[in-house]
Amino acid sequence: MKNLAIWVGLTLCGCASDGGSAETRGSAETHGSTPHDPINATVGALDDVVAAGPPGAMLYRSRPNEMSYGSSGRAATNSNSLPDLYDRWRIASVTKPFVATVVLRLVEQGVLELDAAVERYVPGLLPASMPITLRQLLNHTSGLADYHDFDGLESAADFDARRLDAPSARDRIALAVERSPVAKPGAEYHYTDTNYRVLEVVLETATGEKLGALLDEHIIEPLQLSDTSFPSDETISGPHLHGYMPSDLADEPFADQAHLIDYTEQTVDQTGGAGALISSASDIDTFYRALLGGKLLSAPMLREMQRTVPVDEDSEALGTTGSGLGIESWDLGCGEVWGHGGSTRGYTTLTFASADANAEGEGATLVLVITQDPLPPAAYEPTLRAVNLGWCGK
Repeated sequence: MKNLAIWVGLTLCGCASDGGSAETRGSAETHGSTPHDPINATVGALDDVVAAGPPGAMLYRSRPNEMSYGSSGRAATNSNSLPDLYDRWRIASVTKPFVATVVLRLVEQGVLELDAAVERYVPGLLPASMPITLRQLLNHTSGLADYHDFDGLESAADFDARRLDAPSARDRIALAVERSPVAKPGAEYHYTDTNYRVLEVVLETATGEKLGALLDEHIIEPLQLSDTSFPSDETISGPHLHGYMPSDLADEPFADQAHLIDYTEQTVDQTGGAGALISSASDIDTFYRALLGGKLLSAPMLREMQRTVPVDEDSEALGTTGSGLGIESWDLGCGEVWGHGGSTRGYTTLTFASADANAEGEGATLVLVITQDPLPPAAYEPTLRAVNLGWCGK
């Protein structure tokens, strides 16, 4: 497949510079970026991601007085269109900062208490021997097992055959509880989607509202996130990126890059409060700027969100330095930032924001999406290179 690539720079006033054709690469002078920024190198890294197998990749960056995005590949394998700034996709675990924000807003309103046990809000959901608090769910120190480890989805064939399954949050929680605890509550970090399925049930029980309605009420509608939604079925409405999953080889699942499965329509891996949101790069930028700029939480509650616990070695190897309440601290090589990654069959996402990011355009944000999960190993290095170039310029 021939790679198409472009880098476009726009000012935050909304004025577009000359974007060129889909087969050109921008320069700092013609696309509104600062002269020191290695735009061609960033686009080259996206090209290398696509050359490794994924159909498409896009990197979005917002800095003071500037917004830029770069694309490579195609929005769908049967299309000649590049991934676009306003395309939507399944953002997977980047859902968690949104859900955590709703939890903390309800804590501020007195509906929930951060250090109260789940038992107070949903009696019997967890065994009495697991006195797990909302804080421990939010920062992944609950000790609950990850239900994904036991759901029987171990190959592309499994996922494809069950793509329209819709197991409930309580079903998933029960599956994890059977194998829990993996650690004493509060003792150590253990990342698991189970934590946010529990939070989903807590939120819905305590308020009497569905999680999608809570996200609309507290975040999506106030911030006018027109590309963001909590899905009600297996489709993505509006302009969107198609997501792909490698087929299985005889001796290795998810390893056949020559035969990709279009996994855009799915319910089986849409994990509710742990990873079901659909959004776009510009909406994620708006959310992070509102969150870190104090539009969604009070300053004391934002500080509470940013209190981190140590993470495990695997997370450290990726660049994560600590787990807060729904957001993580990361070291990208030129200073610490806040963010979260996400992967669901079809899409891989990385999102970051500087601590001083706000709705007035100060600070910086970055969003990277690749239209495949799991990624082939050859895509790892250029993915990290694209992020480092986009954020650090090196």
